[in-house]
Amino acid sequence: MQPDDSIPYAIVGSGVPMPERFMPSDQEMWLLWTAAEYVLSTRDKGFLEEKIDDDKRRYSGSAGITIREMLAHTYAHFTKVIGVGRHGLIRMLTGDYNDTVVDGKVAKEYIDEAYSQGESVLNAAMATYVLDLSLIHIF
Repeated sequence: MQPDDSIPYAIVGSGVPMPERFMPSDQEMWLLWTAAEYVLSTRDKGFLEEKIDDDKRRYSGSAGITIREMLAHTYAHFTKVIGVGRHGLIRMLTGDYNDTVVDGKVAKEYIDEAYSQGESVLNAAMATYVLDLSLIHIF
């Protein structure tokens, strides 16, 4: 997770976020889905209480932060920062499951508008499954 609780587009080298202009709105859902599926498949709910080293000590001091707490920050970023647009669908940001839905498809004069106001039917559909599964198995 990055300091603003977003999930980077990709990781390169020694855990360094890849410098990338894409900021799709589905990154957090992939993490929540993976964690929920892990708990569902293994029934290992103790995994969620494991502490991970938080190098920046952003959240819980020197003791670290639990995986459940980190996932809660991911959930909050997704629902409050990415959020929904005026039609109630998940905002698209620079892309959704289709990273190139805006780049190369939207006229240059409308790019900023697409980034700030665009909504994603794909991500809204994904969210109906992932968020429900996450609430049941993680939170």
